[in-house]
Amino acid sequence: MGEMTARQRQIVSSGSFVISRKQPLVLDAYLGSCVGVALWDPVAEVGGFQHLLLPEPIDGGTPWQPERYGKTGQTGPGDQCQGHSALQ
Repeated sequence: MGEMTARQRQIVSSGSFVISRKQPLVLDAYLGSCVGVALWDPVAEVGGFQHLLLPEPIDGGTPWQPERYGKTGQTGPGDQCQGHSALQ
């Protein structure tokens, strides 16, 4: 495999996620005190990365951006993986 180009790299910013299918892609995240979650389905060849900021919203309520928190953010990436025919 040849050298990767700039188009094959993507930064996963704080509180976001990236899902990709059947495409060689390098995902970069600068975690610090955050948590990163990698997903990969080898059958469907769907994978991605989620960059979580905190375990749960500080106020305990429903957050404005649920993908930022471990407690509320797992459905977004999972739904997108399943949308790419990933296994359930």
